[in-house]
Amino acid sequence: VTLLPQERCRLFLVGIRQDLQREKEFQFPILPNLQRGIEDIIQLDRQDELEKLILNPTQLSKVKAQKYTQEHPGARVLSNLKLPGKTIQSSYMKYMVGSQCIPIGNDWRRFSSREVDRLQGFPEGFQLCQQRAHHMVCNAVSPPVISMIASSLLDYVQLCPNLNYHDVAW
Repeated sequence: VTLLPQERCRLFLVGIRQDLQREKEFQFPILPNLQRGIEDIIQLDRQDELEKLILNPTQLSKVKAQKYTQEHPGARVLSNLKLPGKTIQSSYMKYMVGSQCIPIGNDWRRFSSREVDRLQGFPEGFQLCQQRAHHMVCNAVSPPVISMIASSLLDYVQLCPNLNYHDVAW
């Protein structure tokens, strides 16, 4: 989805009851390409928290030694922060496999919980329990995408006529 600073391919299916169908077919909204990159979601405050996310040399060498990293280096070590990140896996903080690292000075670190929320499009004030926050957010659908699809669907079935998905707060 080009709406988010994350490459995340998803398939959305919409089912409409027959009695709510109209003469024209439902049209999925066109999602805007905001051309957002990792640099748009980087957390700049709470440096003490971010220091805990820095990979030590052993961790970094494990990430770089992975077969997938060697075949797709830009998928694990995200050196161009103007580009979107890759799909964040629900196991992101548990294993070195599937890790994505961003450069901070001479070091590499993982994304913070706040940055993962932003990658998925969750609002700034959004909070989850800390135990499984990465797992839940990474498995969730993106709120801005669902908001746009839902507003188009509500307009189609005329429950909220003339609702423009651009007006939906997200």
